[in-house]
Amino acid sequence: LQFHRGDEGGVSPQPDYAFSHSLYSQVLYERLAPTRRASLHRSFGEALEALHGDQARLSAAELTVHFEAGRDMERAARYRLYAGITADRRFASVEGLTHVTKGLELVSTLEEGPVRDDLELRLQVALGNLRMQTGGMADDAVGEAFARARELCVSAEQNPQLFSILFGLYIYYLARGELQTARELSKQRLALAEQDGDEELLMLGHSTAAPPLFYLGDSSAAQAHLEASLERYDADNPSPSRAHDVLDSGVACLAYAAWNLWLRGHLDRARAKIREAESIFRRLGITFAVYGTEEASERLIPFDIIPRIFAASEWRRLEAGIAQRVGALNAFIDDVYHRQEIVRAGKVPGDLIAQNEACLLYTSPSPRDL
Repeated sequence: LQFHRGDEGGVSPQPDYAFSHSLYSQVLYERLAPTRRASLHRSFGEALEALHGDQARLSAAELTVHFEAGRDMERAARYRLYAGITADRRFASVEGLTHVTKGLELVSTLEEGPVRDDLELRLQVALGNLRMQTGGMADDAVGEAFARARELCVSAEQNPQLFSILFGLYIYYLARGELQTARELSKQRLALAEQDGDEELLMLGHSTAAPPLFYLGDSSAAQAHLEASLERYDADNPSPSRAHDVLDSGVACLAYAAWNLWLRGHLDRARAKIREAESIFRRLGITFAVYGTEEASERLIPFDIIPRIFAASEWRRLEAGIAQRVGALNAFIDDVYHRQEIVRAGKVPGDLIAQNEACLLYTSPSPRDL
């Protein structure tokens, strides 16, 4: 072991020891008996969990390493779920998918019972949402995940997650063009909202009832549901429970209403719906900046009820540009968390990265680094 000194050569106010070479830690770690190793990991995990308290979920990726190695599979699966949700919120869908899939493997080792069922249900919902992002809304894996979650929901009385699970299944069947099934699921969702009596759930229930009817050609019934949803919508007071749905319900309803009215020949009313949607965009801040222009001002995302058709050549150019940008962003993130060449070159200040609230303060260590 070597005693670390401060950056200026002085002794650090907090004693800090480290191995002079990683091989020493590796050899000592591998010499530990399996039971002793598991016990230490479990103790480390419990200590870190207590240290972070309510913020322990932010360190989920690190905690799951300790609890898996410590053979505490229930807590390991729970922190895999938290790690997956955190990765999803940071748009790291592939990483989130890895965590959630591993979490489901760990759940399968637990004894049957309410605890296991609840944990599996939450992991299946997370899996369905992540599969939508990585494989598309019509991916078979999406339907399988939400179907399993619904099965687990039915076995539990009055499970509050059923409303969201039905939405996941609804999106899956709507994207596949299985409109009658999507319609039936939307009816079940609306029935739950009516049974609960909550105005926001009713808004969401009516908003999902309209699209299948619209595509099935029942424009009058679709318009009635759209108007019923919009009557309950308040863009000035967004609520966290809108996370039940992927899209802002008000904007989605206005888009369908405008399209529906346009097809029925009510052009003025259709334009009014478009203007109302644009107003919501402004209030919610759904804008983008065009850099390189003199104004560099915020602009509204173009809103058009008529789908835009891309030629194959246009799409290939757009696809290449998106792939290039994603590659550059991934390279930047990889450099920030590993070599940090961009910091040493003075291109980006290190403090700017370290002080950003989205910066990962904890990473999952290899057992050899413990």
